Amino acid sequence: KTDKEQNKLVNEIVGRISKIKSKAEISENQVKTICSDIKNLDNAKKNLTWTISALKKQMMLITAIDQLREACISKSYKEAARLIEATADLLKTFEEYKSVPQIKQIGEEREHLCNQLRIQISEELKVISYEKGLNKTFFEAFLAMTALGPKAIDECKTWFCKFILERYKKVYAPTEEAGALERVKHRFHWLKKTLRDFYERFGPFFPHD
Repeated sequence: KTDKEQNKLVNEIVGRISKIKSKAEISENQVKTICSDIKNLDNAKKNLTWTISALKKQMMLITAIDQLREACISKSYKEAARLIEATADLLKTFEEYKSVPQIKQIGEEREHLCNQLRIQISEELKVISYEKGLNKTFFEAFLAMTALGPKAIDECKTWFCKFILERYKKVYAPTEEAGALERVKHRFHWLKKTLRDFYERFGPFFPHD
């Protein structure tokens, strides 16, 4: 072939290579665009999934708060204990958003109900007599107090100690015959009997923990 023909052939080859390269660049850009779109869609899907899950949990929390209110009014203390723990677990999922007005309001409503329940049970405990003892209702009340946390548990312990020692104060008052110092041994017998009574009469009504 002549030089002219060879130059023409080379130019054609170079032209084809340029077109192929150009198409490759276009394809690469298209792939990058598609990948970016897919990533954006994936993020949108994740955000939508999280939002739906959060809304479901919020509805569950609101429903549980309403049920807790009803349980307090009806004195369904066993159910109240379950709902106290359930609402606490649900609120943990919104820990990062507790300053959001809606979540803050729900948390404050729960705290109010828990305080009211603690006061309600504490008042009911005050009217118990040693002779009549406790019943199933008070066992469930103790479950609720346990679910309410350390402050309520301490109040239960304080009440029960006073409840038991009230009899001691009456029997061994300085003005009573049993209150004489020479009857100290009798006081130890009373303590042993009281401890036995606790395990037999009252022990079953307290949560194991």
